[in-house]
Amino acid sequence: MKRKHYHLFLIILLLNINTYGQSNTEKEPIRTEWSTIEYKERNVEFLLPEDNYKISNDTLIDPDFGNVEKKSWTLTRSTSKSELLSFGYTFTHSKYPDYKIEKNKIDEYLQFGTDNMIEMTNGNLFFNKKISYKGYPGREIYFSIPNSNFYCNTKKYVINNEIYTLTVLTEKENLANISINKFFNSFKITN
Repeated sequence: MKRKHYHLFLIILLLNINTYGQSNTEKEPIRTEWSTIEYKERNVEFLLPEDNYKISNDTLIDPDFGNVEKKSWTLTRSTSKSELLSFGYTFTHSKYPDYKIEKNKIDEYLQFGTDNMIEMTNGNLFFNKKISYKGYPGREIYFSIPNSNFYCNTKKYVINNEIYTLTVLTEKENLANISINKFFNSFKITN
């Protein structure tokens, strides 16, 4: 399996680091209202702390999976001067129209994706735990990215042969901020 196809959202997030956000050096005002994103095609909602996000659509061809269709919402800030906000947020939805992830292989698939992400970034894994959303299996991982000031927290769920991934990129000085859980907990299937 090609590892670059599993974690395109992280690459998108890292590529956008210096091209998006604010350039001021003062503390940002505390933002209490987040933007609700309605992904109506999949009956999904989630929140982002700002409304200046980018949306990307990609179709990749993987020799093991066939077509992989991805849609991502990425919000990357040039700095996270607010102690309440993280550096970047990404929500990615991935469909595999030509491939069926077997139910008894979902955990193996999620572990493979985790191993590949850590290998790709040469990351230092702090935790890797099984999670679920409404009974659907998932995985949460948290790791640091060497030679940078960044830490990555990712939750991924396999729901009806589709993958929903939420990722927060945080600077070392801002590891414990409330936006991480607010973003993760905002994910919901609306029907």
